[in-house]
Amino acid sequence: MVVTQTISPSVPSEPEVPSPAPAVAPPPGRQIQPTTARGIGIGLILLGVFLLGFLGYLYGLSAIEEARAQSTSYATLRGQLAQQVAPLGATTPGAAVAILTIPAIGIRNMIVVEGTSPENLELGPGHVPSARRSAG
Repeated sequence: MVVTQTISPSVPSEPEVPSPAPAVAPPPGRQIQPTTARGIGIGLILLGVFLLGFLGYLYGLSAIEEARAQSTSYATLRGQLAQQVAPLGATTPGAAVAILTIPAIGIRNMIVVEGTSPENLELGPGHVPSARRSAG
């Protein structure tokens, strides 16, 4: 028995390329598009920035504005009281009418303004014009 083997030159074979996977159909129902998700994300970021700005104003800048208004009103009313020209009767809304001190809760020399409109209350606590003023 004779066995013969033939050797032929080897030819490099091309690598096998996997065939692309068949496209899977999206499940039925509602899907969020990438542009919609990005828009929602940007909207939420802007809302967060707005809320942080509002809180910064509420706890920082509004206190500074109120302190400035109190300081100015206090100096004006003290000057009027020293000259004995402070208002005793009806006065214009927003004008200083009294100095309030309540040591039990830490309020000292706070100016009370005439009127209760939002503009007046930005200056300090308001006095209702129809209420009687106490002399003490």
